[in-house]
Amino acid sequence: MPFRLFYKDEKPMPEYKIDNTCIMCGRCADECPIEAISKGDKKYVIDPEECIECGVCFNRCPVEAIKEV
Repeated sequence: MPFRLFYKDEKPMPEYKIDNTCIMCGRCADECPIEAISKGDKKYVIDPEECIECGVCFNRCPVEAIKEV
């Protein structure tokens, strides 16, 4: 399936958040192309100012802890 990024002014983009079901595996941070995800105390955290809403992390999380908001 082809993957296409939309610019924020072109189409509404989902914002992503990591919930408390995060198992701290780090796969999301490893896959993030711009390093917008960092390790927090109890879960990984997405920096909304850096995130480009590409969805790579959303598709890589093994426990579906990353949600569109």
